[in-house]
Amino acid sequence: MFFGFFKDAFIILVFAIGIRFLITHDLVPRWAVLVAVPAMLIAYGVWASRRHQLAQKIQPISFRTFFLEEEEAYFVKCMREYCATRIDRGFTLVEENHHWSVKTADGSGGGLMNLAQLCLSHPREEWPRLIDGHFKALEVSETQKVTRGNEARVYEKVAERLMVRIDCVSKMYPGLKIPGRTALDDLFEYIVIDYPENIESLAENLLQIWNKSLDEVFLKALANTARDAPFPFTKEEVEGAPVYFVCNDSFYTATHWRFLDRYPESAGKFGRIFALPNRHTLMYIPVENRDAIAAFHRMIQFIQTRYLNGPGSITPTVYWEKDGTVLAIPSTARIDEKQNIIGLSVFPPDEFWKWVRALPGTRNDIEGFPQ
Repeated sequence: MFFGFFKDAFIILVFAIGIRFLITHDLVPRWAVLVAVPAMLIAYGVWASRRHQLAQKIQPISFRTFFLEEEEAYFVKCMREYCATRIDRGFTLVEENHHWSVKTADGSGGGLMNLAQLCLSHPREEWPRLIDGHFKALEVSETQKVTRGNEARVYEKVAERLMVRIDCVSKMYPGLKIPGRTALDDLFEYIVIDYPENIESLAENLLQIWNKSLDEVFLKALANTARDAPFPFTKEEVEGAPVYFVCNDSFYTATHWRFLDRYPESAGKFGRIFALPNRHTLMYIPVENRDAIAAFHRMIQFIQTRYLNGPGSITPTVYWEKDGTVLAIPSTARIDEKQNIIGLSVFPPDEFWKWVRALPGTRNDIEGFPQ
């Protein structure tokens, strides 16, 4: 199945041949053709435009994306039981379109998406413990806020704790102002302070207090994050191409897309394909020939699964980096009521196929991407 220009051109060509056949054999009146052709072309143009607009939107995550109905019910039950033990703080569980959050008597609180995804990766009997530990960590952070706030005002005291995390721009809270930079397609790299008990986003006013520029602090945080590169990795051969997986519990694994040059075989003659579906996962494929494209095709479901299940979902988009240029390749997944992936759609830009045609190799099955 062709994409972009090639697919649209193919459909229009078939349509034109069909119209010519109808006219040549006098199967329909000419006036009907003159009316129908513009209408059908307009309708197809609207559909194609809408298709590509949808392709650029990152699939939203909700609790029903990764929870079965009974799993969501059990998580809610655990949360209600926990809230009942926190009458002192006025904990209230709030639901809106299967998005759960907690509010406290003083108006503070937050979403439960990452906590829910964390619970899902553990046996159910551990969920109450994980929930309790999550909120205890938040309380420790809150009690130390004043002390930490004073400490953070002195750059030298926190400089070695500065790190860089990455997330999807559309997931960031509206109006949230934290120092960072946009990256790749729809992602945002932001600076945090990594304390032993928790991670705190860098307050915007600290740059002024430190009398330092965003660039200077960002580069320091990036250098700190790079200290652990490379993380341990695994390697598998898929469709004749090596595929590398970096999966661990670090909150900075996805940020290591910045440091892929420190990893083995991180790029081939024609660059590399990589994905960062959640904060704990980084996958990359060195591109030497068309086998790498076939491997990427095979890995789409893995990427979507990691994105949908989290924790810390970032993006299902895959990136192809070559000669300083990065192509974003969006994809979407259709799931059934049991959260099984039953369909995948991939939307490579037109430039993608230009790069593919330049690759050595004879395999021609790579143009069968699902849509």
